[in-house]
Amino acid sequence: MEQIGGGLHLRLFSRAFVVQANPSSRPVVFVNLDAGMSSQLLKTQVVERLKTEYGSIFDHDNVMLSATHTHSGPAGFFQYALFYITSLGFVRETLDAMVNGIVQSIQMAYASLTPGRILFGEGILKNASINRSPLSYLNNPSSERSRYSANVDQEMTLLKFLADDGRELGMISWFSVHGTSMNNTNRLVSSDNKGMASVLFEQWMNGPEREVGRGPFVAAFAQANEGDVSPNTRGARCIDTGLPCDELTSTCARRVSSLAARRLCYHFSAAIALMSLVRQNMRPVRKHTVCRQGQIQLTSG
Repeated sequence: MEQIGGGLHLRLFSRAFVVQANPSSRPVVFVNLDAGMSSQLLKTQVVERLKTEYGSIFDHDNVMLSATHTHSGPAGFFQYALFYITSLGFVRETLDAMVNGIVQSIQMAYASLTPGRILFGEGILKNASINRSPLSYLNNPSSERSRYSANVDQEMTLLKFLADDGRELGMISWFSVHGTSMNNTNRLVSSDNKGMASVLFEQWMNGPEREVGRGPFVAAFAQANEGDVSPNTRGARCIDTGLPCDELTSTCARRVSSLAARRLCYHFSAAIALMSLVRQNMRPVRKHTVCRQGQIQLTSG
């Protein structure tokens, strides 16, 4: 609660993609938010705004909000009391700004629909992440651990949006890593590693003279199964000494402390490589699953 914002490092953006199989089908919306997470309140207000303008075209079933999970974004846009403790309550300015930005990005994407295709690619990105709790990972059964070559998911998945006239319209990349390149002493609003990767990619595609967030090409670095995946590739280290933190307690002489990450640009360079390699067409398939949390049974052991 003492970590009050003190300025701006990187602006936060909403990057929207609208896909429609044919003129008679319903469109599907994917929005990548430079935010810690989405919320039920946020999506509800976004959908209500969209219904006001577009009627039944958009609703909860075909609009997806996905957050990059930056740890340096504003709070106060949730509907549950637990989330309000650290933000000292609901913050109307935060919610309104996020709703307005998301709706505007969807409007821009929908208005610029053009015939094209989607290409799919995947590859392995090493040295961009580590497991922040490697000792805990060893508690998993050896039969499970043997299925993987590393203790983190190193696969990057990419969708490339290509117009029929050959123009590259945008891309979405999924890679598992926490938005914690800015350490826990940071007081600046920042989109962190994924936001930085988006800015670099868009400047590379649109030209450095373009204002950030204003070019025709949209690059979204979305979050995947980040779990215990950290961008701090040197491991957790003590700020005052530079020595590794204790692995069991994640402390430095009983002080929780760590260094910032060293791999801010790896997302960007890996996505560029994948963009040039993708050749596989993707079929326009949409799947939506509603998980009823109240009916899930947990067992111990």
